[in-house]
Amino acid sequence: MSNVTQNLPDDPAILKAMITALQAENAKISATLRVHDQLVQASHHRCAL
Repeated sequence: MSNVTQNLPDDPAILKAMITALQAENAKISATLRVHDQLVQASHHRCAL
């Protein structure tokens, strides 16, 4: 078993809270990436003019 799985808590409530926090972090990072992609696209359009 890896160190990651050995360090996980056994309490289902804590695991669910961890999952919820990771999902929120993932959503935030995904939104940031979408905005970044939009800025890059806009920059490419300006350079093409």
